[in-house]
Amino acid sequence: METLRTSTLPLVAGGLLAMALDNALAECHFDITERPKVKKTRSVTVKLSLRPSDSGEDMVDAVDIEFEVSKAIPKTVIRRQMASLPRQKALGFETDTNKVTHAPNQRKLVDADDDE
Repeated sequence: METLRTSTLPLVAGGLLAMALDNALAECHFDITERPKVKKTRSVTVKLSLRPSDSGEDMVDAVDIEFEVSKAIPKTVIRRQMASLPRQKALGFETDTNKVTHAPNQRKLVDADDDE
């Protein structure tokens, strides 16, 4: 039997707690490398919730612990102006972002999908 300490946390649930923490850290790091201009904070939280086990006795001989690993990554926000189409009760927009003229040999997303 191990004593629960910070040094033994990697042993909890056969290493699943440590793996969940590693994954949350990796996802936050990946988001930072993919979106370096988003200066908002990414965070990883490890929460331990403890309560006495319901053994029906006055004496506590066991404790139930719940481990929770969560992460917070800033939302992706895309803003653009769209045309109001009252007759259709809809919004309209150009698929070519802001009507940018592309070079004739520049690939577009539609072209890239056709290659497969």
